[in-house]
Amino acid sequence: MQIAVRHDKKRAMMQGMMPFETPIATQFPDSELPQAPLRGWRRAWQVLQHPALLCALQFTWLTCAYIANRTIQVYCQPVLWASVVLITCFFPVVFWPYLKRVAPPLLPVWQVLRGMAFCICLYCIVFIRSVNFLLPVFIPLGIGLIGLLPHGMVALLAYQTFANGAKTYSRNFFFAGIGFSTLMAGYFVWDFRAAIPIAQQLAAQPRAYDGPHAGSVEWILGMHFKYHTQELIGIDGWRPPLHDPAGVIGFWGNGMQDPLAELKQEPSHLTQRIAIYHAAFPDLPVQVDCTCAQDRDGRRYKYDQLFDPYP
Repeated sequence: MQIAVRHDKKRAMMQGMMPFETPIATQFPDSELPQAPLRGWRRAWQVLQHPALLCALQFTWLTCAYIANRTIQVYCQPVLWASVVLITCFFPVVFWPYLKRVAPPLLPVWQVLRGMAFCICLYCIVFIRSVNFLLPVFIPLGIGLIGLLPHGMVALLAYQTFANGAKTYSRNFFFAGIGFSTLMAGYFVWDFRAAIPIAQQLAAQPRAYDGPHAGSVEWILGMHFKYHTQELIGIDGWRPPLHDPAGVIGFWGNGMQDPLAELKQEPSHLTQRIAIYHAAFPDLPVQVDCTCAQDRDGRRYKYDQLFDPYP
């Protein structure tokens, strides 16, 4: 027994403790360890997990992003089908703390939509590409926080699905939403590539068109003056006000190459492209209401003489 005590004393001294001193880990219960900074963060995290507060924060964040997008060009205004998908998919994201309790039979539906919302956020992050690195710089101005919305939503959805005790079957439906989105992206790429030869024929011989792949054909002809294609205005060639994710994904699948690259893309040389578009789709406007018209460049688009022949 004396030998064992000597060994305990020697071990205690080597560890920097007085003999028979109780280790600090046993002096305090786990919840009372001296971790004041960590306790503060944990408390803040617990407060943010309150359903009402979490819903309010997400709703406010999305509302601010929507308002900013109508006054400052970020993603431009989504086309109608994209707007419907956005509202449908982000409804269960914003109100998830309540929906998972009050409507458990619809949990598979909510999770599929949340998986699609996850893909939409990834799409937004990929779309703005180089701008991602500039967003932290603009956080003090508030614009950075709005631009980081997709990043925050990706992190939140991943946490709620994989790190918050979600059941396996619930995760499976989330993956189903991701799988469906992936299939749709593949379809957009296929449809875009199938429309390329048709658009090139229309560029060579302008005429009215109402045949297969009309949606992608219309998007290709409307690039650079009606449909937004890239994150920066200078790269896009103009300030097109509409954003159609189907066309953008198809554009990515084509190596980000304009099928009508022989047509000049500068704003002052779009006359030919606009004429081809109008000939192919005479019932569609070549110019749409620019929600970015609050600033000088937006007004320049709205009143540009390029559109005068097409009231």
